Amino acid sequence: MKSLSLVNLIIFAVLCSCNQLDLQEEISSEQTQIKIKTRASDNMEESLPLNVYAFDAQNNILKECITINDLNESLEMNLAKGDYHIVALSGLTNTQNINNINSTLSLPSTNFSNCPIRMGSSDVNITKDATLTLLLYNKVASIDLTLSDIPEDATDVSVSFSLLNNQISLNGSTSGQTAATVKLKAQGNNVWKADKFYTLPSSNKTLNMSITIKQPTSQNTYSFSHPTPLEENTPYIINDSFEKGFALNNQIEIGEWNETKTIDFKFGKETSTEEVPPTEENNDQPQNNEIFYATEYPKEGDVWNGHFVGLVMKAFGEESAEVVLLSKKEWEDMPSAQSETSSDVAIKTAAAYMEGELSNWRIPTEEEARYMYDLLGNFYLEETNKTLEKNGFPILSIGSVGSTTIRYLCEDAKTSFNWDKGNFSACGTKRTYHLRAVKSIKVIIKSSN
Repeated sequence: MKSLSLVNLIIFAVLCSCNQLDLQEEISSEQTQIKIKTRASDNMEESLPLNVYAFDAQNNILKECITINDLNESLEMNLAKGDYHIVALSGLTNTQNINNINSTLSLPSTNFSNCPIRMGSSDVNITKDATLTLLLYNKVASIDLTLSDIPEDATDVSVSFSLLNNQISLNGSTSGQTAATVKLKAQGNNVWKADKFYTLPSSNKTLNMSITIKQPTSQNTYSFSHPTPLEENTPYIINDSFEKGFALNNQIEIGEWNETKTIDFKFGKETSTEEVPPTEENNDQPQNNEIFYATEYPKEGDVWNGHFVGLVMKAFGEESAEVVLLSKKEWEDMPSAQSETSSDVAIKTAAAYMEGELSNWRIPTEEEARYMYDLLGNFYLEETNKTLEKNGFPILSIGSVGSTTIRYLCEDAKTSFNWDKGNFSACGTKRTYHLRAVKSIKVIIKSSN
């Protein structure tokens, strides 16, 4: 009796240029093994190697790993029947010592990467030959940085970003609090530019950046902090000009991956750190409007003060955190923002919701939805639903209603996703969706003494 069955892994990536990686399979009916040939765009070549991991879903232990450094190489994977978490990760070379789903990989010693880092995952039940499609998305921010009007006698220019994550787990989470310093190169005409680089997102809710200019007789550093962090899956174009120290007006443009945002910074010789409030262009970001005091932080996936906690984002060095609550109520048959007849219903429904004393609820952003998917959904969905059910709250639904897959709204009802597989994509005009609203609050730690 054969104890092995086949998994055909066909992996493709949605890149910033909308190119795809296709894996083409060749199957022999006499072997318990799948051979896969690959072809891809040049963009995917830039993020090799590609590592594919199969974890036993029962104990999260690694069962098989395949690495390809050339897209002409074949993938071969043999797995016994059962449930698996399949994870694909591209762009990192230091991938040793992986033994379970919570194993962590580090960025290079520079704390940034010269190529994109992409990740995708899915759960699969293997009972016979199967085909699995994984969608890879960018776990990093890409940064194009140019400084102009630099003094002519400058001999060295560098930019440091602090409080960045530099570790990524196979379960999709990121961690670490570190700095990345990037050297710029003189381009002529007083312009200095860095080669494009990639970083994991900030480890707190602020963007901290400093620019150092060395001259023959002096060295000056200009620093600032702004209440908007670097985000994954986001390309940034930063063009700054040196004027009387620095008057830094950063246009941060999110290209094909997300909608465009603009953030303005100002700093100069008279101040070393200046916080700038959100401008009109980014004032649609979630704002805290209730403050709570506690002796310890809430935890994601727990019920706190009668509310279900979706995210806890701690500010480094501060005794406070932004907490995103996930509504106890769930709505079904909700039209998206693309609906031809009722495009604003979902937004109005969330805004009208009251949960206890809390008002001003909203639809989660895509960033929040991705983080909650990593922390509450995916591998942790069963545990999350047990907590919800235990407290009398509706569970996070998966599966289908009739022939329609259950998907939840995010990003102002323009995007939807699954709690078990992620699969973030633009909403349609005809079908309806489920909705779980969110509410941002601020929790300040107060000593119990």
